[in-house]
Amino acid sequence: MLLHWKEGSGNDVPNVNVDRKITSPQFSEKNNLLVHKETIQVVSQMMEHWESTGEINGEIDITKNMMNVALHIISSAAFGKQLDWVEDATKIQDGHKRTFKQNLQFVVHELINYIGTPKFLFYLPIPKLKELEKFHQYLVELYQDAKKPENLNKSNLMSALVKGSMNENEFSSLSDRELIGNQFIFLHETTAGTLNFAFTLLANNPKMQDRLYQEITATCGNELPDYKHLNEVPYTFAVINETLRMYPPVVSIPKITDGEQKLGRYVLPDKTDISIHSHGLQFNPKYWGPDPLKFRPERWFADQECAVSASKVKERLSEYTSIKSFFKYDKWAFVPFSEGVRSCLGRRFAEVEMLVVLLMICQRYEICAPKGEDALKSSNFITLKTSEPVSLIFKKRK
Repeated sequence: MLLHWKEGSGNDVPNVNVDRKITSPQFSEKNNLLVHKETIQVVSQMMEHWESTGEINGEIDITKNMMNVALHIISSAAFGKQLDWVEDATKIQDGHKRTFKQNLQFVVHELINYIGTPKFLFYLPIPKLKELEKFHQYLVELYQDAKKPENLNKSNLMSALVKGSMNENEFSSLSDRELIGNQFIFLHETTAGTLNFAFTLLANNPKMQDRLYQEITATCGNELPDYKHLNEVPYTFAVINETLRMYPPVVSIPKITDGEQKLGRYVLPDKTDISIHSHGLQFNPKYWGPDPLKFRPERWFADQECAVSASKVKERLSEYTSIKSFFKYDKWAFVPFSEGVRSCLGRRFAEVEMLVVLLMICQRYEICAPKGEDALKSSNFITLKTSEPVSLIFKKRK
């Protein structure tokens, strides 16, 4: 989900066609490769920290760690700022009171509370709103810096966004503040929350975890997952999809009718506000069979032999055009990233990140739930997340 930080009231919406035209090209295969590279670096740092501090085999707060992973990847892939897993809090840029990481942490934790806040409130002496405004000004500074000729070819999405905006005259009407609004603040919540749920589900379903590990060893062996491997791990992708089906990041998706629409015996006038209840849709037995409440990644596969056997997947890889062609489901019954003109442009960014995190961690560790932990409770404000932090046990594989 992309953040639109628009001039004017908090309820203003940018011109969707112009906004997407400038942003869409930046989500290219080149940038997916960047996300893959940065995710490997971040997860490697995290695992080295776990092992050097003796956290392995004890309980690890996976909620906190996944939030940190997502934060680091946004910082490096989107803003070109690589962070150390353990930060030196004294490294503060001139003119600022916090490090970039501290600022980014503040924004991703607090910004979601201020969606829809009218712009005029930012001029009032409200401390948290003042902090948000200061950080946004910092992003504008980064954006202006990315416009310099020597920075235009850097490999991050900020530079790509700048190049895209400079190539189209029609974007001259968009301010730096509008363009900068396309960075990935909310993607942090989506990926971190989904990974949190996924690891907890795997810890409580060891047979599914074993099947996932079987796929990892058949595809990657003991090597780090290469980018090409991401198109050869359908079971891992099915784990992500099944997690998103059961725990969609956004449980209510706002839409608006474009012209008068007929829905059964109902007629919806033009410009009618609609809310799609993703939970109801993604738990409907009509689309998901008689057991929609059960975590079952196998339900995604068109060929059940591939669902249960990594060797069958390897045998039949040449028969499939992409990883998604292994699956058979109703596209309109699965909407974690929404669909249509306002669907999430950062979908592939999130998918690459989540695939690499799952592959690397499950390759190296067996994940177990602490004794007595066998249920998930979730809460929803705007994005769905666990109601309490989740701690799991990670045992290094032999």
